[in-house]
Amino acid sequence: MLEHAGIGLHQIEKNDFRFVVSQIETAFLKSVEAGSFLTIETEILEIRRASSVWWQQIMDETDVVATQRVRAAITNRDGKPIRAPKEITDALMPFLSSFKNDE
Repeated sequence: MLEHAGIGLHQIEKNDFRFVVSQIETAFLKSVEAGSFLTIETEILEIRRASSVWWQQIMDETDVVATQRVRAAITNRDGKPIRAPKEITDALMPFLSSFKNDE
């Protein structure tokens, strides 16, 4: 998704920023075999000054096998949380979901 937004991880790193997972909650719904082809669908639920909340569905060929709710912070290269640069928030806005999960 980041590449589709025009802000791949390599580009972000070149600009001295990083996405850092600060919290993750995963629900495993179905087991998968080693070597299975999995697809991850991602939506952004919330964008804040220095963090964002992402929702992911991990699917095999037919079923959702896991879901994740991820809080990611934006940090500088030294790991200090910083306000997300406008170019990053602007690039992520098209991926902001209308679904609001208040859990």
